[in-house]
Order: sequence, then C-alpha cells, then structure tokens
Amino acid sequence: MIRTKPFVSEKVWGYEKWLLSTLSHGMTKIDEKTEFLGGKALSVLVGENYPLLIKLIQANERLSVQ
Repeated sequence: MIRTKPFVSEKVWGYEKWLLSTLSHGMTKIDEKTEFLGGKALSVLVGENYPLLIKLIQANERLSVQ
C-alpha cells in the first residue's frame, strides 16, 4: 500500500484537497513511511507526463457549477 500526502489549496469559498496529483503546481507526495519511495513525488511512480488529478472540494457555502 502506498500512502500519500495530499496537496491542500485554500480558496475563498473553502479548500481543495488534491488527493492524487501529478501536476507541477500541486504535486502529491508519497508518505515518508512508504518503503523505497517515501518523501518522493507521485510522478516518480506514475511518470511525469501522466495527467492525473483527483481532488476533494470542501465548500463553506453553496457553489454554482459553471
């Protein structure tokens, strides 16, 4: 099992927690407790050109979808 440390992006309306991301401006890190890969960026495991973003949005109020 590989544990990750999500990237958290604060917003005016709440926050986004990027659970899995290979984007350079919000890279997910692999938890230090993970053998061999600990502390490294997720892109080391899946590749730098793999477009991946899974995020959780926590809104403090209702948002409109646009």
